[in-house]
Amino acid sequence: ERQEALRRRMEGAAMSSAALPATGGLRFVSKGDSEVSDTGTLLDDFIEAESFDGGKEGFVFKLGRQGLGYYKDVGPGKVGDEDFDLNDEPAYDMEKHARGEVDVNAVEPPQPGEGRVGALGDLLAENKAKKQEAFDKLVHDNRFQPPKGLDDDEADFLAEKERERMAAQRAREAAEHEAHVAFKIAQQEADTKVEKPVDLTKIMGATKSKKPENKQSSLLSQLISAKRKDGSGGPGGPPDKKQKPAEGAGNALMGLAAYDDDDDDDTEVTAGGKKKRGWMSKVGKGLYRRAGSVAKAVGLVDTPASKEDEDIRAAMLSCRLPTAAGNGGVAIQDPEHAKVCRSVLSLMISQMGRNLLKGGAVMNVSFPIQCCQPKSILEIGSLMGGFTHLYLPRAAASKDPVERMKNTVACFVSAMTLTAGNFLKPLNPILGETLQVDYGDGSKLYMEQTCHHPPVSAFYLTSPGKDYTVTGHQTFSVTFGYNKMFITNKGVRVVNFKDGGKISLDFAPDRFLNVFWGEMVHETVGPQLFWDEQNKIRCRLVYGGEGRKNVPTDYFEGVIERYDPANPDAEGQVLSNVEGSWVGFCDFDKVRYWDHRATEKVGMSPPRSTLPSDSRKRADRNALEAKNFKLAQTEKVRMEEQQRYERKLREAVHGKN
Repeated sequence: ERQEALRRRMEGAAMSSAALPATGGLRFVSKGDSEVSDTGTLLDDFIEAESFDGGKEGFVFKLGRQGLGYYKDVGPGKVGDEDFDLNDEPAYDMEKHARGEVDVNAVEPPQPGEGRVGALGDLLAENKAKKQEAFDKLVHDNRFQPPKGLDDDEADFLAEKERERMAAQRAREAAEHEAHVAFKIAQQEADTKVEKPVDLTKIMGATKSKKPENKQSSLLSQLISAKRKDGSGGPGGPPDKKQKPAEGAGNALMGLAAYDDDDDDDTEVTAGGKKKRGWMSKVGKGLYRRAGSVAKAVGLVDTPASKEDEDIRAAMLSCRLPTAAGNGGVAIQDPEHAKVCRSVLSLMISQMGRNLLKGGAVMNVSFPIQCCQPKSILEIGSLMGGFTHLYLPRAAASKDPVERMKNTVACFVSAMTLTAGNFLKPLNPILGETLQVDYGDGSKLYMEQTCHHPPVSAFYLTSPGKDYTVTGHQTFSVTFGYNKMFITNKGVRVVNFKDGGKISLDFAPDRFLNVFWGEMVHETVGPQLFWDEQNKIRCRLVYGGEGRKNVPTDYFEGVIERYDPANPDAEGQVLSNVEGSWVGFCDFDKVRYWDHRATEKVGMSPPRSTLPSDSRKRADRNALEAKNFKLAQTEKVRMEEQQRYERKLREAVHGKN
């Protein structure tokens, strides 16, 4: 405000000087002269200048009372008459202003809210607000900015929607299949199908008139070999050794010629009488008649499912776990688990890079703990006792060895659902690690890791009244295939009854499909054996539905039979037939022993006092459960290195074996 008042005063002075005569302007004299201007102003102490024009001796360039220019330098600490201080301006008299008197010598009164500091602060705040508004508009209109990350609620919502979609898809597939089965049954009852001959060109990829090439001969040889392995030489009996092909014919064509029926017409009528037909004609006729059955046997021709297979599929679809996959097994339920499982490779490569930068061994990489579940293998194994309270007391009370075998089989087949679907890898137990579990019926379980490599877990389960005990050990090995992972379970479980009876059983193999892409599925495919040496009774089961058409892979079938210990490979005397689905039910002679809809697993809890080596006290497990992945990985590596070090000490004394 003071500067504005000064400006107005200077403009007034300039207007006054403009009114003087042309010759009455300011004159500038040297320092020694004593001339004055026409207005009476001493001119030897001021030189007017519109801008700085270099230094002048004895003068300083500044804005003073006479305007902008060079003023006489009076030295530091001294104030000359020509100096101008803004603070010398007369103060504004507010009382005169209130009375309406005009003070011409004073500056204009200050306005409310104005001031040097306040006005500047408001201006800065206004500019800042405008810049922020422009920035927000730029960010809002930018279509190429990266998307915002999902928070936990949004991720949970999307995961829930994905689970609902998968459940709806499985329900739709089941409904479609049931409708398809009903249609097939109605069609088979209404129509009489006539088997059509198989077109040879569709199987061989060539016309009948062309001479077989080497590739065709190889395929024909495979077809003949497959049929001979079945032990069926065809309706015409064994091959005719007397019949010989023309010179230069291959062994495959010899076999095909011999496969012709004996009652086929070997001659064709000509004008001159009968003429013996050549071997090529016999090959074509015999192959045309038998190609259909041979192709079906080796899977070259898709055959419709039999009524028995359709009935089995319908029964399985009516009694299955909600988590069951359409083609068999248990499907993964959480899409996030699939994403974590498939990130193992990238996480291990990243860990190898960190080891390389730190100067460590590149291949000394620990399995990423982000891809593990906060449970050890011992904790997963303890789930197998979830149905013992239902079946083993019945088995112990039964005096019939066959009935005891049925209840034992139902107990362990039903328990497979309790451990299935663990797609996240459990933590490897540490040597000497233990686990104690109390079941709701009073049973107690004790487990211990007894071997580091290979990993061997031992267990002992006892009932409240000591009517039965379950002991044994288990180990496993892992191999990989094309988008698959195979787990071979080894070991034995023994159920000891109070009366001295004993039933042993092994483990069925597992496999995980679509490990790297597709919907992950856990299946059990292969054989399993239960045996009672004392009563010479065994139960042979086969999982996977091999040889069945359109039957899910969780189907199993088998027999309870009496066998000869001297010749265990021979088939025994069948005592009972068993079939079912390990994700739904188990029937013996069409009598249901287990139905997942009517059974409930027993509760589990840790005892009041556990050993310091208990699995639930592991530092890495608890850190992983709290989602502190960095601490969990550090503790996991520390325990693994300690275990390897102690193993070397044992091997140094006792050897590797």
